[in-house]
Amino acid sequence: GKSTAKLPYFTEKDFLFDEPDEKWAGWIDLNENVIKGIEICLTTSSKDMTQEAFMGVCINFDIPNKGLNPVLFSCDGDAITKYVAKGSISGKGAYTIPNAFCEALLKISRETETLKGKLAVNENWAKATLDNGFVIYGRMIVNDNPLDHMKLIKQSLNGSQVFTTVPLGLHDALARARVLADIENSKTVMTVATGKLSLFTQTHMGDVRDDLRMKDHPDVEAVVHASLVQRSLEHCEELTISDRVTAYRHGDTILQIVSNIGE
Repeated sequence: GKSTAKLPYFTEKDFLFDEPDEKWAGWIDLNENVIKGIEICLTTSSKDMTQEAFMGVCINFDIPNKGLNPVLFSCDGDAITKYVAKGSISGKGAYTIPNAFCEALLKISRETETLKGKLAVNENWAKATLDNGFVIYGRMIVNDNPLDHMKLIKQSLNGSQVFTTVPLGLHDALARARVLADIENSKTVMTVATGKLSLFTQTHMGDVRDDLRMKDHPDVEAVVHASLVQRSLEHCEELTISDRVTAYRHGDTILQIVSNIGE
């Protein structure tokens, strides 16, 4: 009760925000599916300040797809996500919305239980207008050399890739591997041979090995981070393993590709 404190504050004049009078280059209808797509893309959006161009979710209006659905991308240098959302769109070009804007949109949408609205973008601003009256603005990421996500996906999944259903017990096996791997950021070796998937993690604290059934997948060995594999499996039901990357998908909606260690 005897404390004295001086706190910084904004005056009304400094705090109020004048909404920019902008012409929008593209827009998409917000709905539960689009909101989920933004949330999933944030899992592979960079948080590294030295990769500012990757610190957001990209909306690409130029990707041809059935029903003109919006296509969202993100990349953190180690993983890439493609999400085909369901909703109406209009516009041309590709625009990267910063993480902070996406996180604010998700938070307000959840707390107000409002999933519908409209998201508009141009080179300067992103604007989300929710049906409950909330309006969110965010500065766009400036990037003179934007990443070609589709080209990177094709390069990563070169050749014919065989996707198979996630083996029963893989989630638990990865959790056991992470007991050791997460402490030292150690590698986990995934080996597919004669219909069996083996996971082996070795550290100075001990070894963890698991063997699971995995049919209809070519024999291969991959060195991975168990945490990244488990992260992708939270949203996907199929995977494929190569010596360069592991990839995960959920129907035609979600595709995530994660680089192996050393690639």
